Amino acid sequence: MKNRILALGLTAGLGVFGSIGSTIVTASDAEALSGICGQYSTFSATNSSCDYRIMSFSTAGKSTVYGNAAGKGKKSTQMTCMAGITNYGVLHRV
Repeated sequence: MKNRILALGLTAGLGVFGSIGSTIVTASDAEALSGICGQYSTFSATNSSCDYRIMSFSTAGKSTVYGNAAGKGKKSTQMTCMAGITNYGVLHRV
């Protein structure tokens, strides 16, 4: 099984993801959170320091969307944006 270190965020409490009417607001680079390998936000993660690959993910209800695997100096981006995200984070050593 993959070594998973999950960084969970309560999106409403952190203000990283919210909705205003029907408009979805996502985190800017300035609002990205620091993790073990670099910065991560709701829909992406940047691997700035780890020699292994990471993968970003977001979960809404029972659905989870994963980004691409990203080595050092690369970015993992999810190609699908979901409303109602309950948590998000980074899988390590993928």
